[in-house]
Amino acid sequence: MIKRILFVVLALVVILIGTVLFNTFRFSSRQAVVTSLVAPQTSDEALTHFTDALHFKTISYGDSSRLDSSQFLGFHRFLEKTYPLVHQKLKKEVLLKYALLYRWEGKNPELNPIVLMAHQDVVPIEEGTEKIWTVDPFAGIVKDQFIWGRGTVDDKINLISIMEAAEKLLKENFQPERTIYFSFGHDE
Repeated sequence: MIKRILFVVLALVVILIGTVLFNTFRFSSRQAVVTSLVAPQTSDEALTHFTDALHFKTISYGDSSRLDSSQFLGFHRFLEKTYPLVHQKLKKEVLLKYALLYRWEGKNPELNPIVLMAHQDVVPIEEGTEKIWTVDPFAGIVKDQFIWGRGTVDDKINLISIMEAAEKLLKENFQPERTIYFSFGHDE
């Protein structure tokens, strides 16, 4: 009786292994073939615009009374000067004193708009850590092949990238199919 049970169990294991192996060799991969992308060349001018943007101490503290309005307004003037076509051709609104909303009208009003978002502000430097910084947090410099400054990752990089792309496309007289909003908050 035990031999018969062991034989049935062994037969089931062999059938299971055979089924798995059969299906493994029968099916082919359905993964998409991904080709390598070549990173676009970044102009020296775009790099300068980005590092210049990092100089602005647009720090948010969670308490709007502590915001340095001169830094945010200076940053807004920088954007106007650096991206003149964006400011000539897109509708701009200032919300809550410092948040910026741009509207780039699309060709087809039937299509739903999209929004590209970033924020102008950076978090404050933790008190007591100022002396351990090896580079000024608002230096906005390239050193050892890295860009140094608050906002390089979170989140002025996205804001400046959006503005650089829009300015370039506007120079080429591009108009998007659908309306695009740029929403640039000032308080994470």
